[in-house]
Amino acid sequence: MGYATPEAQELFDQVKDIYDKLMDNFDLNTPFKHYHKMTCEYYESKGHKTPLNTKAPVDGYVHSLGHGVGLNIHERPFSSLTSSDDQRLAPGVVITSEPGLYYPEKGMGFRIEDTLWVRPDGKMEILADYPYDFVLPMKKWK
Repeated sequence: MGYATPEAQELFDQVKDIYDKLMDNFDLNTPFKHYHKMTCEYYESKGHKTPLNTKAPVDGYVHSLGHGVGLNIHERPFSSLTSSDDQRLAPGVVITSEPGLYYPEKGMGFRIEDTLWVRPDGKMEILADYPYDFVLPMKKWK
């Protein structure tokens, strides 16, 4: 509370930056894997390992972007790089968007995760809005 190391703040800022880019770019009927690739390319441009060019990375970006939610917590559409193009952001689909960076040897990692509904008009609606604060301001005691 009240402060963050520069390294932790930078990691959080990168996760928040790609989260915001994804929210601005999600588009109706686009294959979900397109956004996973977009996330990998962004993180690699910042020097992190991702599944795009590292087989099963153990640090950096280590998982896919998200998955569908319905009768099962993990279901179609899937976003992995090997998912088929028919796994799209169709109207009525509920998905997770969960970009993250993880560095176990440094004792830190960040994930911003939301569950989103693809509305009939193609807009993404967050099902449970919650603040994304990383640093919580501290009040001075008198």
